[in-house]
Amino acid sequence: MLDLSLQALGENLTFLKGNRFLQLLLIIASSCFLEDPARCVIGPLVGADVIEWWFAILGMTLGGMAGDLGLYLIGRLGTAVLIRRRWLNRARLVWIKQTFRHHAVKAMLFARYLPGTRGVTYISAGVARYPFPKAILLLFLAAFSQAVIFTIFGHFIGEAILPWMQKPWFGWAVLAVVVFPIIIVYQVASRKAEREGGRKPKG
Repeated sequence: MLDLSLQALGENLTFLKGNRFLQLLLIIASSCFLEDPARCVIGPLVGADVIEWWFAILGMTLGGMAGDLGLYLIGRLGTAVLIRRRWLNRARLVWIKQTFRHHAVKAMLFARYLPGTRGVTYISAGVARYPFPKAILLLFLAAFSQAVIFTIFGHFIGEAILPWMQKPWFGWAVLAVVVFPIIIVYQVASRKAEREGGRKPKG
């Protein structure tokens, strides 16, 4: 299902090449909801000249911030609900606030790059009542830096690698690169096993 969604995303972004407004909205929405898989599609399209680099960075930054800000607001506005439903106790709340008092910058910046930590970290930032202006700044820096990285690497892939992937012999070349080392390792291991077997004393 995700593969089909990403394929449709690439096709729609290509189709909307002449309509910057709709293309930007699609980049923002896909970056917000599909996250990194969408960025892996958007980046190479920069190298393929479907999306301009600054446009991709703008859209991915806004999309990333939209999702992250939603998580922050869930924590900030839903603390009472979390405590009432016993998903969060007072002792844990105090610990979260103390942690963000000393490690907020590191936590909020690195969370965007560590799978599985983003949701917990940004909700916790809201629960800790981390100052809103500082939170916005950190969310922007995290989303912007990630957008730049995906754009740079995606541009390289789209410009240098994708054209080769369209060659009819590319699939065979990849297969050879994968299979050839396996054959070599197997041959070396077999000869080593034969030598060790020949060294065993008889009887």
